[in-house]
Order: sequence, then structure tokens, then C-alpha cells
Amino acid sequence: MIVEKIIEKAPIIFQPNGFTNLAMNVTNCTDPISASIMASKLIIGACVPPQVKYPAKCAILALQLGMCICTGGWTSVLSTSISITTARQILEEFI
Repeated sequence: MIVEKIIEKAPIIFQPNGFTNLAMNVTNCTDPISASIMASKLIIGACVPPQVKYPAKCAILALQLGMCICTGGWTSVLSTSISITTARQILEEFI
């Protein structure tokens, strides 16, 4: 019973860690919080007009974040995991 709950939550446990590690590599910052903030700024900069660098990935991220907000889906493991995964894919473009 407990193992099933842990396995169910596994994506949301590992995705933020992967995002933070990637953010630290991309920004050359040793503080995980500062690295995550700087990486988020890179993602926002890549996804706002006038020049959207990665239109498909940015559209997926925007739609997924919109879905999370509209449905209160932040408690949904799958919805949150997909949002973080898409953000990681955009951030990987900066390597």
C-alpha cells in the first residue's frame, strides 16, 4: 500500500531534482534556488514574443501550465510532471 503511493508519486519526486541539476549546469550556479530562478528566466525569455525560439515546446508548456491552473491540477502528479518535463526540454536547448 505505501509502496504503491510512493511509486505513484515518483515522477513528481524526481522531475524537480532533474530540473534543478540541469539548471545548475546551464547557469553555472552552485545555489539550487538561484539556479532554478535563473533557469526559469531563461525559459521565459525563450518563450515570449517577439521572437519565440522554441515555438512548439513553448506552446506545450503554456498549454500545460494553463491546464494546471484552470483545473487546479497542481495536485495532479501527471500534470505537474509534464509541465516540469517540458520546462527541462526547453532548458536543455541552452546546453
